[in-house]
Amino acid sequence: MMAIRHMLVNRDITLFGPFNEIGNKKDFFGVIHYYLMAPALWLAHYNPVGPAVFTAALGVISVGLLYWLLRCNYSTRITLAVTALYAVSPLVVYQVSWPWNPNTTPFFALLFFICLEMLKQHKRVAWSVLAGFLLGLLFQLHYFTIALGLAWLLTMFTSLNHQSHRRKIRHWITFISAFILPNLTFVIFDFTHEHFYWNIFKATLSGGTEQQYLTPTIYSVLVNPLFYTKTVLQGLFEFPTFITGLLTLSFLLGCSITSSN
Repeated sequence: MMAIRHMLVNRDITLFGPFNEIGNKKDFFGVIHYYLMAPALWLAHYNPVGPAVFTAALGVISVGLLYWLLRCNYSTRITLAVTALYAVSPLVVYQVSWPWNPNTTPFFALLFFICLEMLKQHKRVAWSVLAGFLLGLLFQLHYFTIALGLAWLLTMFTSLNHQSHRRKIRHWITFISAFILPNLTFVIFDFTHEHFYWNIFKATLSGGTEQQYLTPTIYSVLVNPLFYTKTVLQGLFEFPTFITGLLTLSFLLGCSITSSN
C-alpha cells in the first residue's frame, strides 16, 4: 500500500511489482496489481481498507461469474449447489478479504473461462484476443496462472478443430499478441535493469534456486499435484491426514473419469 501511495502522491510511474518473501525465498510479480489497486486506495483517501473492500467486491462478483459459467454447461441444481459451496468456502472468503496480488486472480480467471466459453460457441477471433489479454493480466498477478493457457489450447484443439488453417493462425497470433501486451512491463524492466526477471526465470527453470517449481522431474510432475490437492482439501475441511488422503485420491479419480467422458 505504501508503494501504491508513493506512485499516486509523487506521480512516480513504476515498472516493478510487489514481491513475496518467505525465509530466503522471494517471489517477484508484475506491476499490474499496483495499478489495479491504485484507484481504490485513492478513493479511500489512502486508507488500506479501500483496496481490501475492492478485492472483496471482486470476490462477490466472482460468485455471479461462476454461476453464469456453470449454467452454460450444467443444470440449475448443480450450478446452484457448486456456486453456493464456492460462496461460503472458508478458503475463498479468507483469500478475498485482503488485497494481495493473487487474491484477485479468481475474478480474472473466471472472465478468462467465460471468454473461452464464448469462443467455443461463436468461434470469433475477438474472444481469443480477450482471452489472451486476460491471461496476460493473470500472469502479472501470479506466474502460476500461466497453466490456464492449457485451457485455451484444449479449446483450440476441440471446439475449433474444423476451422480453416488461416483462421487458426489468426487465433494463435492474436492470442499470443494480446498475452504479451500486459507483460511489456516485464520486458521494459528487464532491458533497463540487467535482465532481472529473466535471470530469476532461468534459475527457477534450471532448479538453481530454492524455487524448483518448473524443474521437470517425475516427482514434480506426478507427486506435487497430489500433495497440493491434499493441502487445499485439508485447509478447507480440517480433516485428519488419512481421511484427506482418501478424499484427494477420490477427487483426482473423479476428475480423470469426468475428463475421459
